[in-house]
Amino acid sequence: MKILHLIEKGAGLNQANNGYLESLLWTLDQDEQSAEYVALHKQKSQRSWKGGRIVGLREATDDELTAAEQTAGIRKGNLVVQFEPLREYNGRPGVRWGGKRRGSMAYKSLEDTGD
Repeated sequence: MKILHLIEKGAGLNQANNGYLESLLWTLDQDEQSAEYVALHKQKSQRSWKGGRIVGLREATDDELTAAEQTAGIRKGNLVVQFEPLREYNGRPGVRWGGKRRGSMAYKSLEDTGD
């Protein structure tokens, strides 16, 4: 099982019309795009505060990109991660930061649990 860990402070989290949550805006490589779950963290030292099963990725709309450019610090890329919230990824206890990226500048990491 692959878990995509992202540093998300909440400014880029939306409720979609289809009932899913969306975290935006990300630059993800092919391997990161293959993740099955997402865990959103406020800091790497804290367990996830939101997350769940990834149901899709999409490119951001022009309106979303424009809004992000007008809000300092939100624009990271152009992909939106859509996910179904799951209890074990949301709040306490949440999941710990995983994967290889742990440095102070890391805002994303891919963990392969082997499951």
